[in-house]
Amino acid sequence: MQNWIGGSHRNPIDAYFVPPEPTAVPVLMEDLVTYLAIPGVLLIIASFSILATSVAAALLVALVGIAWLIVSTVVVAALSGIYQTALYRFSVDGVVPVAFADADLAHAFRHR
Repeated sequence: MQNWIGGSHRNPIDAYFVPPEPTAVPVLMEDLVTYLAIPGVLLIIASFSILATSVAAALLVALVGIAWLIVSTVVVAALSGIYQTALYRFSVDGVVPVAFADADLAHAFRHR
């Protein structure tokens, strides 16, 4: 069962948003972490090339890059924790948190 926001109730052709399948979420989260880390790594690398002209500017750029990495790591960890908590609540109580759809959490578990 797939859900979507907007469009027709019969198909998601004109939908504003179609979420990914729950089984794809871990891979997509890894892609998000990689995507968010790239600017921070590039800033740290750029600080080495700036080092030849100004030590203060190189330190500032490196600190911004490190701050970017820290903030993006915290955001991804928070999102992952929210999703895991929602799955836990659904598995224990059968309660679906307000921001999640029942179908998203129900399909996260496989029947054996």
